[in-house]
Amino acid sequence: MLTHAEVERFWRDGFIVVDGVLMSDEVEALREAAESDAVRGGLEASGYRERVVHLLEITAKHAAFKALAADPRIVERVAQLTGPDIQLQHSKLATKPPKVGAGTFAWHQDFAYFPHTNTSLVAV
Repeated sequence: MLTHAEVERFWRDGFIVVDGVLMSDEVEALREAAESDAVRGGLEASGYRERVVHLLEITAKHAAFKALAADPRIVERVAQLTGPDIQLQHSKLATKPPKVGAGTFAWHQDFAYFPHTNTSLVAV
């Protein structure tokens, strides 16, 4: 669960960083899922070696990502910020070219890019 200070920081700064939610073996399993045929095929078809790619609906491409989106350790924290009526609007895997110096993004908020009609949104 988020601490009171983390919730306050979110409302003050518009973001928080929560470390240690996933164990290293869980992160490794997600890396393996990203190497699966379904995910790799979508990345290859999009030219990920040459440009930034946002592979949409990643939760439909591998069960590990769907499970991640529903993981109580994440959902319960989100509920502290938005309330209990939570919906997954969309999912994506953003990749950058495997080249030094390519695909650089400055710090930014994704909120402005979300198609929405209310402000009860968070990116995780």
